[in-house]
Amino acid sequence: MCNCQGDIEDKLKERFIEENPSAIDHRAVLMGYALMLGKTLATKGYMEFELTAKFRIKNKPELKEKKQKSNITFNYCPFCGEKYPAN
Repeated sequence: MCNCQGDIEDKLKERFIEENPSAIDHRAVLMGYALMLGKTLATKGYMEFELTAKFRIKNKPELKEKKQKSNITFNYCPFCGEKYPAN
């Protein structure tokens, strides 16, 4: 089996670290897979992901964990590899 999920999570984590270098304990986790409807009512896959890191609170020693959720839209079906039609 492929390691696509792990590879994508690693790339998301790397970018998250680049964007938030002062935070610690960065994590990225893909949350699931769903289909969405486009303008032409064609379905297109997408997957949610979550970014988590601990940030220092203004000049205090405490760290506060923050989470951010977003999603990735696929251009190809993740199951059969067929390209989705343009919407």
